[in-house]
Amino acid sequence: MHEYLDELRVAETGDGWTADFTYEEAPHMSTHVLGAEGTQVFLARGPAMRTPGYAGFLDVRREGPDSVYVAVHDPYEDAPDVDRIEPLQFGNDPMDVGLIVYLADGRRDVLLSSGAEPPFEAVEAEDGTVLAGRFAHLRYDGQELAYCYGVEATELRAGDLSVEGPGAWEGEIVATHRIEDGDEFDAFVTDAEVPEGQEGRCLVADLGGTLTQAFVIDRIERAEDGRTLIYSRDEPGMEIRSDLIQMMYYPGWGILRPCRFRIAATLLWEED
Repeated sequence: MHEYLDELRVAETGDGWTADFTYEEAPHMSTHVLGAEGTQVFLARGPAMRTPGYAGFLDVRREGPDSVYVAVHDPYEDAPDVDRIEPLQFGNDPMDVGLIVYLADGRRDVLLSSGAEPPFEAVEAEDGTVLAGRFAHLRYDGQELAYCYGVEATELRAGDLSVEGPGAWEGEIVATHRIEDGDEFDAFVTDAEVPEGQEGRCLVADLGGTLTQAFVIDRIERAEDGRTLIYSRDEPGMEIRSDLIQMMYYPGWGILRPCRFRIAATLLWEED
């Protein structure tokens, strides 16, 4: 990349750092980056991508086979909302991330992100928060928990609070309905039981382990034949044939079944 950049300035740090992006008109943005040993931060000048002339570039680099970059972006009008971020020990997977976001108004957020795959085991963070799931966001006002939210989580515990849920619903897509093929609606058909509703949630389809695609759910209904109809706001773009998942658009692959799906559930608790 540096072939196209000049006026390079570089610093190396293992601590967290912040980049402030200011514009002639708001909103501005502060980006807080979690520290890691051997981080090189470059400021440089290079050809602008979308306007004539030159632009400033920020390049962050580490050397080695594995590295996880964690940043909190804080867009603001008058003053930043985030004061600082700090790491929070969580999990043993290289992609497990825990951090605390200290807000300018005195509140703080705890964010946990698991790099594991389901079924998730319960993992305890350094502050005592326990998560069995994909992601969690907890907000504290002083010492009091005000809000907690989990994605694809079966368990979320903080202090005396314990919240449980289904984690996710999954199964195999056995057929599709497509408006573009003359059907009255777009939908996925499955034999799995999925609760009605789910409006606006995301169905993630695994096409034979070859491709992953996402679709926004309109609603879910049980059909008269006992199967589940997952109505989609998007064109399914595939048909399920005897032993194939036939993609109806480019690249038009025929992929061996099964076509599996997963719908992440969420947990939510808010202070009265």
